[in-house]
Amino acid sequence: MNKEYHPGVSPLEHAKRKQAEGREVNVEKAREETMAGLTDAIKATKRRIAENRSKGADITDLNKHLKGLERQLESAKR
Repeated sequence: MNKEYHPGVSPLEHAKRKQAEGREVNVEKAREETMAGLTDAIKATKRRIAENRSKGADITDLNKHLKGLERQLESAKR
């Protein structure tokens, strides 16, 4: 699968759109790329939560963001 960058669209979603158009794509590779990116984002968010918590900062928005990333990861696994 050639790298085509579309802001806000995961490689998996992009591959599914291409597949729906009848184009040949490797959906499993796109799924792996999406899951790897989400896993990295989850790790980075957890680090930011820990850093901000130690500073006594409000982490409400980060927790919401983390939950959203975790939902996206679960959805990508299906």
